[in-house]
Amino acid sequence: MTSQLRQTDIVKEQSEDGTAIGDAVSLALEKLQSLDSRNKDEANKVKSKIVILLTDGENNAGVVDPVQAAELASTLGVKIYTIGVGTTGRAPVPITHPLTGRKSIQWAEVHIDEDTLRKISDTTGGKYFRATDTESLRAIYEEIDALEKSRVEEQHYVDYRELAIEPLAAGFFTLPPLVLLALLVLVFQCVLAATIYRQVP
Repeated sequence: MTSQLRQTDIVKEQSEDGTAIGDAVSLALEKLQSLDSRNKDEANKVKSKIVILLTDGENNAGVVDPVQAAELASTLGVKIYTIGVGTTGRAPVPITHPLTGRKSIQWAEVHIDEDTLRKISDTTGGKYFRATDTESLRAIYEEIDALEKSRVEEQHYVDYRELAIEPLAAGFFTLPPLVLLALLVLVFQCVLAATIYRQVP
C-alpha cells in the first residue's frame, strides 16, 4: 500500500478533479487478482477479499460505471464496503487559477451519491456506512474488522516417547533407563559399603 501511495499523483488542475468510483473499484479488483496470481500456495491465499470504498462525492469522472464494476466484483467473489464521508450541502473546495496558478478556496455544492454506494455494497454482499466525523469513521472500520474476522485452524503435534523403557547407550551396552538406574544404585551401594560404611571385624 505504501508503494502505491508513493505513485499517486495529486490533482493540480481543477479540470483534472473528479470522483471516478467505477475506475477506483476496477483498479482495486485488478490489484487483488494480481495478488492471487502471484501466490501459488493455496493454503496461504486470501480467504476473504474485500474492498473498502471511501468517498465524499458522486461518480463524475472515469470510464467505468460503478454498478458494472460492482457486478464484476461480485463475479470475482470480492465484497465491497462503501463509506460516504463528510457533509452534504456547501463545502470549501481548493482550486488553482488556470492562468496565474494562484490557489484559493471556493464554496461548492457537495452531494454524496448514497443510492449508488448502497447498490455497490448490496451487489457484492457488503454494507453501506455513513461517516460524519472521525469517531463515526473509526467505529465503522472497527465494525468492518469484526465482520471480516477469519478463522485460522492450527494443528499441534506431540512427540511422545516412553523414556522409562527406551534404551540408552551405556558404554558397549544398550539398556533401558530403569535398568541402568538400578545398576548405578547397586554400584554406588557397593562403593559405600567398601569405604564409608565398611565394617571392621
